[in-house]
Amino acid sequence: RVRALAGLDCTVLAGDLPVRALGCFMERCAGVIAPDTGTRHLANAADVPVVFVRNLYVNRVESGAYCPTECDVAPPVEFVPPAEQSRWFAQIQPAAVVEALLRLIEARRLSR
Repeated sequence: RVRALAGLDCTVLAGDLPVRALGCFMERCAGVIAPDTGTRHLANAADVPVVFVRNLYVNRVESGAYCPTECDVAPPVEFVPPAEQSRWFAQIQPAAVVEALLRLIEARRLSR
């Protein structure tokens, strides 16, 4: 379903990898889409463009983008109680997420 929504020639890989193996795998990726978890931070450490959705319950400054190779696609809200978050997450458009990742990938390509 994710691949169909992206409208791109892409591969979606799901599974379990130890942290070191996941980092090595990410180094070979053009980009990563992830929630604000260790996966996001590991992609940053591997210098891979990453689009993420941050935690809406905390301050945007604390959990927002901190690298030029990443983009937060969460709505511009903060301190949203968990019971109210689903309506905000529903506003995130899959096409906008993919477009953000493509922009980061292209910026990385041009900077090398």
